[in-house]
Amino acid sequence: MLRLGIVGAGAMAEYHAKRFAGIGGMRVAAVCDHLRERALGFAEERGLAAFDDPAEMAASGEVDAIAVASFDGWHKAPVLAALDRGLPVFCEKPLAREYGEAEEMAAAAASSGVPAVVNFSKRNGGLLSLARRAIAGGELGGGLRLELSYLQSWLLQDSWGAWRSNARWKWRLSESLSTHGALGDLGSHLLDAALLLAGEGLAARAFSGRRFRDESPPAGGPFFEPEGGGAFEGFEARLASSSTTAALAADWRAAGKMDSFSVRAEGDSGSLEIDLERSRDSIVIRRGGAARELRAGPVPSTYERFTAVAAGSADPLPEEPIDFARGLAVQRLIADCASLSRAAPGTSDVLLRGDIASKARHY
Repeated sequence: MLRLGIVGAGAMAEYHAKRFAGIGGMRVAAVCDHLRERALGFAEERGLAAFDDPAEMAASGEVDAIAVASFDGWHKAPVLAALDRGLPVFCEKPLAREYGEAEEMAAAAASSGVPAVVNFSKRNGGLLSLARRAIAGGELGGGLRLELSYLQSWLLQDSWGAWRSNARWKWRLSESLSTHGALGDLGSHLLDAALLLAGEGLAARAFSGRRFRDESPPAGGPFFEPEGGGAFEGFEARLASSSTTAALAADWRAAGKMDSFSVRAEGDSGSLEIDLERSRDSIVIRRGGAARELRAGPVPSTYERFTAVAAGSADPLPEEPIDFARGLAVQRLIADCASLSRAAPGTSDVLLRGDIASKARHY
């Protein structure tokens, strides 16, 4: 039985604890948070050991593996502390705040020889895996064109929490705390999916984003000024390789979209669609005017895959990597998109327009 230590004591840490508790062979044993009182509260509720220093937890002998569920800028230290002790690591996406940090973490993972996994959770459920196999099997023909979008509306309503006062949301709006806001948060899922479906070789060609501004504070309330300025709350990007083009869109102000993730892939002889609002277990393939629905069979989740490799077994889905090398590839695309924004600051005033933009809203 592997003993897991979780870094972080917020909502994502609670979700990690829930998911790993349901997997045989893994037991949550400890929690670490830089705010000791939060760690103690999380630990007392679940009967865990509590720490406020990730290096201390890694060296304590209380854990055999570590899951990192803290803010983006707090990934590096616990990851390196765990790898230095030879402990397998399960890290939230994106791998880090900055590409240089992610590069250091990936190098440490490679030299340590222990499993290190990134939680690209949109892999769970099997739809992306089914789509990858359909594309690789020639269902769509050549000339692959991808459209991917991830739309939420938590900046328009408080059903997930009051974002002006809730730390779970406030840090995502800060350029100095988040990985460029929605670009790292939602974009990491979109970029990972694009790489999974198209293979290696994608490069960022165009990027346009809108940064957060608190233009409508509560009546009588103050404006909210994020630390380090506003991060991207919405963006569009264009990627390309020698054989594929990909258009990406993400937004935290998409009216009517609670948590909408969709993918459209089109080739010379067919297309496929994933729409989690329509179905969480099937994709639609269209060829020659006819449509058919394919249901995804069960695939091991990211949590189950990590448990397997941490215990010394083979990855049950090795053809769809979620290791730190994949995390670094996604981080490079995030960094390249951000660089395009800095190189052409005028493009940040208006988002790119195209077919995929109509799925979100008009800017």
